[in-house]
Amino acid sequence: MRYAETVRMVGRTMAKAAVGGAAPREIRGAGHGKAPTIPTQFPAKPSLFSECLWTLLAGLLTSVLGALFMMLLWQPFWMDDFQEQFMPCLVDVHRALGEGSFPLISTCSWQGAQLGGEYLFGIFSVFNLGVLQLVFSLGMSLRNTAAAIVLIYLAVCGAGAFRVGRAMALTRPNALVPAFAAALNGWMLAWGVRAWVSFLIPCAWLGWAWWGLLIAARPRYGVWRFLPAGLFLYLLFAGAHPHVDLMIALVTAWLVLGRLFAGQRLGKIWRLARRGTYGLSLRLAAGRTVVARLWPVAAAWALGLSLASPAIAMLMETIATTVRAHHDLPGRDLSAWSVPLWAFFGLAVSAFQARWPTWSGMGLRSCFDVYNGFVPAVALLAILVRSGRGFLRRHGWEMVLLLAVGFLCCRGYFGNFR
Repeated sequence: MRYAETVRMVGRTMAKAAVGGAAPREIRGAGHGKAPTIPTQFPAKPSLFSECLWTLLAGLLTSVLGALFMMLLWQPFWMDDFQEQFMPCLVDVHRALGEGSFPLISTCSWQGAQLGGEYLFGIFSVFNLGVLQLVFSLGMSLRNTAAAIVLIYLAVCGAGAFRVGRAMALTRPNALVPAFAAALNGWMLAWGVRAWVSFLIPCAWLGWAWWGLLIAARPRYGVWRFLPAGLFLYLLFAGAHPHVDLMIALVTAWLVLGRLFAGQRLGKIWRLARRGTYGLSLRLAAGRTVVARLWPVAAAWALGLSLASPAIAMLMETIATTVRAHHDLPGRDLSAWSVPLWAFFGLAVSAFQARWPTWSGMGLRSCFDVYNGFVPAVALLAILVRSGRGFLRRHGWEMVLLLAVGFLCCRGYFGNFR
């Protein structure tokens, strides 16, 4: 086959794919010998309905699996802080709303009555208030009510992680892996589901906020592309938990720097950083167009912080006078619950035990906190063995985020990053 004929055939195939036709997987040459195989498969753009359906399916599967895990591993969905602190306050929030008042202050406690100032009960989140009203209106027992709240937010968390996977060009079945790993990891099941529902509620919106920021950083989605990210950031900040706020701040910094240094190898970025402020300023000046394209990210943060400003303002105003600030945090060791290196064996074996720094000193305990990361870890290792430098060149910036989170969770105060 002549070269001109081959070019025309490829052009016809591309035109057919552009109008929605099915493109062949390859074109083979003829004549004196076979021409090189030319891949010409052009995947069709997924429909909005199918994407919404798969997102709902990811959330539903996550919720069902979470219920199965909790029934097999622990009978109660709630214990410790969930029973003693969070559930009573959530009941009081529902009571205040039913009486027609906003639940800023509890009338059922003589100490720690500021529901808004505590920041952890999410009273400024419209979605959270709706969930509480819906669940408590069903008249179930406290145990079943706690289970319903947890399963709803597990579904939201899994669906958000699925959207992040799809935004990063994963196929639909492969995007279920981050959905399950984000919502059903050991830390979420051991702590977020059973004890610290205040962490689960905002963490459920972490994936959605990440997905919104990815959309906001892509100009093809229009001038109003910052609105979804701003709304999801509001739900995250009003959720609310300080560690989750730090997580989305880290993701945003990673995303902005990735767009700023797009196309540059990590070695060159490191050399620019070593040159100090002058080298970075040169790169910033050269990337003015990139910064101009990233204004929706800043707009999303401004919108999210503005909508969540009542929660943040009450936290800043009342934190200095709380019992937690005067008697709890000063006596705590900030290195407590940081992840020891040996604990990463728990990715594969949840029963593996290591010495963890706790609030009462070093203690031997299982490493279930980092469990359910075995499949992603094995997949990453297999890809590194097979592709090596090629994979690192394509996904080096994602590896930077992975290493940054791994480093932070081994440091004091950032143990929840695990």
